Amino acid sequence: MIDKPKYIGICFSCGKPLTLLDLAVTIEGRTVDWDERTTIDNTKSTFCRHCANNAKEHLKGGIKEAVKRYENDEKTIARLKEIDEKDKLKADQSGIITA
Repeated sequence: MIDKPKYIGICFSCGKPLTLLDLAVTIEGRTVDWDERTTIDNTKSTFCRHCANNAKEHLKGGIKEAVKRYENDEKTIARLKEIDEKDKLKADQSGIITA
């Protein structure tokens, strides 16, 4: 009889259940949820190899390269405009003065 795999975590990016063989990256520490304005101590985020490799690619070139990639992506430009409009609406509703 073959034992069922022992899962030790869930990929923080794609949601895949992870065994020790699947695990590529673990990040431990405090998590800040900026949307909810809360912190969670002693969190552990795990990532599968596929998502860890994707993250490494996204980090190449730092912020400057990330901005270039996003500026060249029409879907991203539309999404950023949508987020900006939502932020302005929230600020208007809360009485915050925006430029």
